[in-house]
Amino acid sequence: MPELRRLDEGSLNFFRRMADGVLARARPGDLCWVREPYFLPPQFDGHRPTDALDRGASPTFLSETGYARTVGHLGELRAARLLCRPWHRRHLRILRVDQQRIQDVGADDIRAAGYRDRFDFAQGWDQGIQMRGRKAHWTANPVILRVEFELVDAPLPQTVSDPRARPGKWEPREAHLALRARTLCAFGSTLEEAFSASQVDRIVRVRDAVAWVLKQTWPELTFDQLGALLEGKDHSTTRTMVGRAHKRRGEDAAFKLITDDMTPGMRAREPKPSRNRALSARPTVDNPHVHLAAPPNSPTLRPPAGRRWCEQCEQLADQTRAAACTSPFCKVKPKELERA
Repeated sequence: MPELRRLDEGSLNFFRRMADGVLARARPGDLCWVREPYFLPPQFDGHRPTDALDRGASPTFLSETGYARTVGHLGELRAARLLCRPWHRRHLRILRVDQQRIQDVGADDIRAAGYRDRFDFAQGWDQGIQMRGRKAHWTANPVILRVEFELVDAPLPQTVSDPRARPGKWEPREAHLALRARTLCAFGSTLEEAFSASQVDRIVRVRDAVAWVLKQTWPELTFDQLGALLEGKDHSTTRTMVGRAHKRRGEDAAFKLITDDMTPGMRAREPKPSRNRALSARPTVDNPHVHLAAPPNSPTLRPPAGRRWCEQCEQLADQTRAAACTSPFCKVKPKELERA
């Protein structure tokens, strides 16, 4: 907390971290983003930060409340490590990185960081590093990094050096955007509706379908790149969306049918018909109203009691494979079909 206050005042130009963490790769010139303690509105208490981000929440930082840890009109105080990257507001450029023992920190650095004395600094270090275990505590005298920095006004796209990171900002290709638009159209949705803060199941269903189709068509896309195609979702959210879509495909025949039709690789893997059997048509996204005469003695289908068919289901109701309704607005799920 004393360091955060000095950072707000503009008088702090260094920080210390363990030498075996992500900053062990830090070099002069690297760019960083800063996480800070924050509040969310009270209706988001109990929600994960990524879930609150998806629902359109905005943070109020601890420094904006005069460092009051309890504010009447805000929810619970959240730790800095739980700040989602799209919410961050501070950016640093690293100038110098040195190693030293924690107990070798000088009195001038202790006062510059906002601590009264060495005992106060030792308590603050142990409190901030408690998740790392006893080997990181003051009494163990671990090796640490002293990182000097300068504040940067504009957001920066690159973080600490990572040999796996690609240079520059990734931009989606036209083919990515075109497939996204076709998938949204197939589900009868728009870009603004699908990627709004709405958590209605129909909208979530569309988002999951888009994530699954893009990932299946281009498996080389990272989850961060996929998130850029999904209007700024983070990698953990996109991973969840793809996994949820896999589950939906096993439970929702209409969802599976549409996503298969939108994925070229899935259509290529469909089994070929036998030479002795004529190829039968089936509903698709492009031609959802295919109508086949019912085979002789085949059972007819009817909706559950108190439910009505959508227009498309009415055309398919006399087929044995009527479960393949492609309407995203159909309230009769395939598994609810009852045989007469």
